[in-house]
Amino acid sequence: MVIGSEAYWTPPSAWQPNPQWWHADQDDPDAAETEVSYLVRALIRATQPEIVVESGTATGVTAELIGKTLLMNGHGHLWTVEIDAAAAAKAAARVQGLPVTVVHADTMTWNPATKVDFAWIDSGDAATRVQEIRNWWRLFSPGALIGIHDTAPNQGREVLAGLLDEFIDANSVFALWLRTPRGVTFIQVPG
Repeated sequence: MVIGSEAYWTPPSAWQPNPQWWHADQDDPDAAETEVSYLVRALIRATQPEIVVESGTATGVTAELIGKTLLMNGHGHLWTVEIDAAAAAKAAARVQGLPVTVVHADTMTWNPATKVDFAWIDSGDAATRVQEIRNWWRLFSPGALIGIHDTAPNQGREVLAGLLDEFIDANSVFALWLRTPRGVTFIQVPG
């Protein structure tokens, strides 16, 4: 893993004119910005979830951080779902020994077996990400946090932002839109 400037992947935009202030894995275009992964880690440390679900594992950079945090918390388990077999295998090797299960599956057919306290949505296209939230909505615990990556209105991500806005309005949930280079939005399940 080679960490460099996020500007390698994301050009400046009106949404975030300084992507060079963030860092990213120069070998993995699907890995979240380093600072965003650490934000997810901090939220898991602060909220102490028992069950965490991640969609879009890629090579497991964020999954590893989540797993280490759950280990530090002394409880909890991450179920991380990746459709690409090779990426899932890399992720499984990376998280070995952590409270993490890598699932090689399509998130449109896979469902958590229990209530989910925290979710990190970072897979597929815009429609897939919003459909994952819809599919799992009844499985989220009251007060659960859901983070959605790539919600910045740049680089063709307007579709995700629009679909997410519709979902937020339809379900009367609180949303926090953060101006990271690729964008990250957190919503909280009522409860």
